[in-house]
Amino acid sequence: MSTVFMVILLTGVVMAAGCGMNRKDKSETETKSPVVSTEKTEAGPFKDNFQESFGAADHITVEKVERTTTEDLDGNSKTEYAAYLVSDVNLKKESDHTEDYSVSLKEEQMDDSLVKTVDFEEGFGFSYEGMDGRQVFEKLLETSGVDGDLNQAVYDKETYEMTKEKTYVLKNPCSVLEKMLQGTRYDELLENKVFYQTTETEDGKLVPDSITAVVQYRSGDETITKSLFLQVSINNWRETEE
Repeated sequence: MSTVFMVILLTGVVMAAGCGMNRKDKSETETKSPVVSTEKTEAGPFKDNFQESFGAADHITVEKVERTTTEDLDGNSKTEYAAYLVSDVNLKKESDHTEDYSVSLKEEQMDDSLVKTVDFEEGFGFSYEGMDGRQVFEKLLETSGVDGDLNQAVYDKETYEMTKEKTYVLKNPCSVLEKMLQGTRYDELLENKVFYQTTETEDGKLVPDSITAVVQYRSGDETITKSLFLQVSINNWRETEE
């Protein structure tokens, strides 16, 4: 399971990137565009890049992670996973192997015996039948409430200076943020944004590598961070296995 542990560690790093402490005083739940340090708008257009890169992919890996971390004033923290799904999908054969790690991660050490094999549609909420890689990526965003325009995003210089990871923050609010704050009362809203990191394809095309939605707020003596991580990656190495 060493590969799985690496995926989990990398996912944690990506989800932490961009989570600055731009504080805003709020007494009730409200979603507004984040304030970030920016140089200029550098994102997009991704539509053609998506089609050229993901549209031709036969094998992809789809990931979805939903987690909530609660930290008290003494620095003690607890993390709960509502979902931790990893699926290897063969689009050509319309087959997949999908695993759910959410239960296995309840303790400090992952329990392999609690990893469950699940149906892709049951886990992700949609079927990839008849889709190409680009359509799977877009459907994953749609069903998860990431409905902002990826082309309308700004480069987050502050995050890059802290983490050396290039992230882009969506200008327009997404419904996933409203959902994450729905029914929540807090003393102070610390973070509220959707951002993504990019990767460069072999032919030099820029495409989103992963997308993260995060809200962080203070309630009493606790700081609560809710995050959603989404990723679709192309597995070129699987071509040599068949």
